[in-house]
Amino acid sequence: MSDTVRATPLARRAALSDDVCDAIRSLLMNQAITPGQHINIDQLAAELAVSQTPVREALSRLESDGLVRKRPQRGFFATELLSAGDIDEIFELRMLIEPWAAGRAAAATERVTHPVAAIRAEFARALAGLAEEPAEPYRHIFEHDVRFHAMIYERGGNAQVARAFERTHCHLHLLRLQSGAPRISPTMTEHETIVRALEEGSPRQAEQAMRVHLRASRRRAIAALSATS
Repeated sequence: MSDTVRATPLARRAALSDDVCDAIRSLLMNQAITPGQHINIDQLAAELAVSQTPVREALSRLESDGLVRKRPQRGFFATELLSAGDIDEIFELRMLIEPWAAGRAAAATERVTHPVAAIRAEFARALAGLAEEPAEPYRHIFEHDVRFHAMIYERGGNAQVARAFERTHCHLHLLRLQSGAPRISPTMTEHETIVRALEEGSPRQAEQAMRVHLRASRRRAIAALSATS
C-alpha cells in the first residue's frame, strides 16, 4: 500500500497545533489516508508545510480519539475499519447512554432557555443544505448527524457522555464512507421523530425514539460492512 497522500498545504499563519490536527483528521475522515495505511510523517509535514513536531503532536491526539494507532518501531497507521463485533459493542454502548441523554434533553425544556429551538434549527439547516447541494448529500447528512447528537448531549448536561459519542462516531463515519452512498431519508425521518419528542417535553417518547433510531442505525452499519466484505 502506498504511503502517498494528497494534502493541501496550510497557510503559515494557520499552522498551529489545532489546525494541523484538524487537517489530518479531515484526511482520515475523507479517506485521503485510507484505513490501515501507514502515515508518513515526513511527507505529511511537507505537504502541510509545517515541521514534524505539530504533525507528531496531532497524531498523538488522534490516537487518543482512536483514529490512528501507533505501532512500536513502525510508526503511526490509520485505524482499520470496524468488524461486526466492534459495531455490536459500539451500539451496545450507545444504547446505554443515548436514550438516557435524549430523555434528559426532553426533560430540560423547563430548565434551559429554548433548548429544542436550536436542535430544530439544526434540523432545518441540514435539510436546506441537502436542497442547495444535492450533489454532496453525504457530507450534509454526516455533519448534521454529528451536530444533532452533540446538541442532544449538550442539552442533557453530561460532558462525559458527549466525549464517549465523539470517540464512536468517527469510526462509524469511516464505515459509512466505505459503504458508498448513504441512506439519507431514514436517518432524517428518525431524527424528526426525536425532535418532536423533545419539543413535546416527553422523556419517555424521546428515549424510545432514540432507541428506534439506534437499532435502525446498527442495521444500516452491519449492512454497510457486509457490502464491503
